[in-house]
Amino acid sequence: FGSEEQGHRVLDGAVGQQLKARLEARGVVPLGYMEGGFRHMINNVRPITRPEDLRGIKFRVLQSPIYIEMYRALGGNAVPMAWGETFTAVQQGAIDGLEIPLGVIDQNKYYEVTKYLSLTGHIYSMIGLLIAKRNLDRLPAEVRIAVVEAGAEATRAQRAANAEATKGFRDSLARQGMQVNDVVDKTVFRRGVLPMYESFRGQIGSDLVRDALAAVQ
Repeated sequence: FGSEEQGHRVLDGAVGQQLKARLEARGVVPLGYMEGGFRHMINNVRPITRPEDLRGIKFRVLQSPIYIEMYRALGGNAVPMAWGETFTAVQQGAIDGLEIPLGVIDQNKYYEVTKYLSLTGHIYSMIGLLIAKRNLDRLPAEVRIAVVEAGAEATRAQRAANAEATKGFRDSLARQGMQVNDVVDKTVFRRGVLPMYESFRGQIGSDLVRDALAAVQ
């Protein structure tokens, strides 16, 4: 996504409905797609302005094939690691950095152990507000409607609160000593991961990949 607003439009539209149908087939109902914010890269080696800058840098990533392959595609060194181990690993130099939203950097004081913050915005984090379908279905109809409406309202409120909170994080992190840089040309990063769309098409679903890509054109 190019912006939070674009992410909202896609998730609140046909693509979000496809995700909803797939989740419901597994017994889970999404009441809303809340916002975790865009993920950015922090490290102790150098600022990231282009994919070549990732070379040789050990980044902690989620224990997910998509995250691992993304860093490999861009030339970085992906190190899958549990969240609870990450701060100490950066502090001790076992890894060079990681990628997380601005609020998580601030709240977990990663400005104490990392120097460079590059505003790559390479992944948009969505937080699903979920309920077990069996629990929702057993509610009286009027209560079920109220729960769904409350979920939608909570999602709108959370997105607004996240947007407001995010406004001051860049300046706050800079004041804490981080060297912050914008990434002017993000198209080179997008080109670097294009092969991944084909690699994961079968796992994610061809229709969902097609419609998601079409929605952001």
